Amino acid sequence: MSMQVLNDAEVKQFTNPSVKNWLALLKEAVYNAEDILDEMATEAQQCKIEAAEAQPGTNQVDNIMSSWVHAPFDNQSIESPGWRRSLIY
Repeated sequence: MSMQVLNDAEVKQFTNPSVKNWLALLKEAVYNAEDILDEMATEAQQCKIEAAEAQPGTNQVDNIMSSWVHAPFDNQSIESPGWRRSLIY
């Protein structure tokens, strides 16, 4: 929407009740849209936080175990993420 249209409506609202009503409805729609965008931003931030908390490998026990657990027969470290997940989950 053009600023010229809004500026013109601001002036005409004092002499034209229809324009005044239109501006009121437009302002309400903009406020509602801002509320929706705020809610979406809050939800997106909450999802990011939850995803960060659920990241595998952030568990201290998991990190310690991966540094000292060895395969019994070939003396090689077991570093497979799938193996560690099966122990943890």
